[in-house]
Amino acid sequence: MLAFDQRPVGHHEFMKRLVLRTAVAFLTFSFGVFVASLSPLRSSQSRLEEKPTQPVIVSTKPTITRSSKIEWRRINIGRVSFSIPAHLKKTGPPGNIGVIQAFGGPFVGQEDFYVYYSYGREVNSDYNVPAGKLSSLVIDGKPAKLYVVEFEERMLMRWKDRPQMQLVVADVGDGHTKFEVYASGFDMDLMKEIMDSVHIR
Repeated sequence: MLAFDQRPVGHHEFMKRLVLRTAVAFLTFSFGVFVASLSPLRSSQSRLEEKPTQPVIVSTKPTITRSSKIEWRRINIGRVSFSIPAHLKKTGPPGNIGVIQAFGGPFVGQEDFYVYYSYGREVNSDYNVPAGKLSSLVIDGKPAKLYVVEFEERMLMRWKDRPQMQLVVADVGDGHTKFEVYASGFDMDLMKEIMDSVHIR
């Protein structure tokens, strides 16, 4: 009677263990399938992370589109000649030492672009030290200095802090005459074209 009573209990326990093992095996198999399905994603993600990314640079510099067919006006002063955009209007000398003429545009008083030039025994840079990064140049055999102030976000605060270029020639070749041309505005390419147009006879 005692042996008969234990048999059903053992069988019941065996079935419970069998169901439990089957459930564990199924869960283990399912988890393995799930992990395996993630492996390609992890691999591709790691490859993406290893690949160097290019920084995204957002420029706050105003963009001015300029026609390639811009008209130029040639200015001759003593031994020097250079070109400025023909649409610039005379604004009158600003009162600085040695300045012959100044130009702005496209309308008088509209200060989106400004140019002046000096010629003589004294020029503006003799009294007002040019700002910006200095480069030494040679123009038609004459030593020259180019000062460049590039765009910075803080420059929007004041007119005098706008991008600018100033070319200074300490001697045009006669031993006593100096020349300089100054440009200010947001079109750096246009300013460079003006500086590149300078020739000394």
